[in-house]
Amino acid sequence: MKAMNLVLLIFAVVDFLAYTLMIYFRYGITSSISSSIHHLPGWQKAFYSLFILGIGFPMMIVSGNALGFLAGALLCFDFAAPATHDDKVQNFIHTVGADFGMGLGTLMLGAVYKMWWLTFIFVVFLLVSERWKYRNHTWWVECIAFLVVIIGFFIKKPWILQG
Repeated sequence: MKAMNLVLLIFAVVDFLAYTLMIYFRYGITSSISSSIHHLPGWQKAFYSLFILGIGFPMMIVSGNALGFLAGALLCFDFAAPATHDDKVQNFIHTVGADFGMGLGTLMLGAVYKMWWLTFIFVVFLLVSERWKYRNHTWWVECIAFLVVIIGFFIKKPWILQG
């Protein structure tokens, strides 16, 4: 089980880096990670779906708790409902999945793992971002959410680093 969790966590990190770097080098930093799907042509839109599943499912398994499971499951909603401005229901499902997925993932750090300082870092970054609405702020909020959760897993679950 330890080895599988380590593999899943490494897969999620590689998946996140591969997708975000691919988008960055091809299109620059988009307004949000999910809006990057609109830049991808045809069949390449599937990369976004694989990216979301590649971070959502590992979170569901590695977290080992209900909040982490729900956070990962909500992120997987974005697989089924990518960001769009054409369909209000799909956009609502996407927004709920993304926002509550990130929110529950960072809340899990404090509520379950007792690492409120990581939750605090995310909340401060989110509030500053929402207040000043700097360019591409949603992209950076999504990146920070992922980063603090991954840091939390490596700190709280030291067995990940053990053989």
